[in-house]
Amino acid sequence: MRSKGILLAVVAIGAAALCLAQAKPYSVAPTDADYRLTIREPLDGATITGSEVQVVMNTPWIPETNQSAIPKERADVMTPVFQIWVDGKDYGNLPGGQNVFVARDLPYGEHKIVVAAKNISGNVVDRKEIKVTTVAPKVAVSMTDQARPPVKPAPVAAPPPPPPPPAPAPEPEPAPALPQTGTAYPGALAGGLGLILAGLALSRRRRS
Repeated sequence: MRSKGILLAVVAIGAAALCLAQAKPYSVAPTDADYRLTIREPLDGATITGSEVQVVMNTPWIPETNQSAIPKERADVMTPVFQIWVDGKDYGNLPGGQNVFVARDLPYGEHKIVVAAKNISGNVVDRKEIKVTTVAPKVAVSMTDQARPPVKPAPVAAPPPPPPPPAPAPEPEPAPALPQTGTAYPGALAGGLGLILAGLALSRRRRS
């Protein structure tokens, strides 16, 4: 009879231990043994256009079992609580079950994002750190709005060379010598007149 009581006690203790073993993962779940944090978005080293960065963390896979726990309650217990830091600023814990965080109004440049995954007891299960760079969006500029290259001024034309000095006037040619119509000697003139008079006298004599 005593041995039967001992056997019942051992069975009861075993059943209790089994129940505790099954309940333990949900009391402090998740643990570092069954969950590893992954930042799905953005990728480490990504360049993001704009001043907002959306951070998305992975959630653990919740297996379907025949346990009596309500699926949503099990999912809430198994899903970690995420705490976010951006450039050293603590944004606190996301509400339970949420795995998406948006950092707004970030200055353009490089940023460091740190995420810690904690279980319902507040213990850190895993931690990840990434760096991203935000840049200003490109503004479409029409052809009329684009800065036009400066127009180079037309080269100044060199002044025309001064006209050459006028050619010197040609020297007047000497006037041709006029032919001499008379002699310059009075003796020759007198001789001519004498011959004329002699001819006239001779012609008169012949007439008489």
